[in-house]
Amino acid sequence: MDPFEPSPLAPWWMAGSAIAGAIIVKTVDWWLGRRRDRASDDLIVAKASAEIELLDVLKTRIDHLEARQAELERRIIDEIHARLQAMEESSRLRLRVLQLEVVLRSHGIDIPDTLDAMRAPEAAHAA
Repeated sequence: MDPFEPSPLAPWWMAGSAIAGAIIVKTVDWWLGRRRDRASDDLIVAKASAEIELLDVLKTRIDHLEARQAELERRIIDEIHARLQAMEESSRLRLRVLQLEVVLRSHGIDIPDTLDAMRAPEAAHAA
């Protein structure tokens, strides 16, 4: 065999080495990419966890605000009812005063029209 003569196995050996090298490069690339993907997945999980925590805090805040709103509505309704009762009582008292004035006038008793007229004689007696 001539040492300068190309061997028929040489091209196959080179082709096999090239294929093995390509497989090794792809495997290393896959391994490094997997680590990057895992870091990216960890970042996505961390963001999702933070968003879930934020949603829980916001839900708690909304529940608190809704409870406060309901309490304010209840207090306003109670105030409205109290004012309506006071207005009703005031109207009843006015009607009662008018009835008493009518009865007093029917007996011939003079009733001043305003409170100023009632205070005027007291001021005159004090002087």
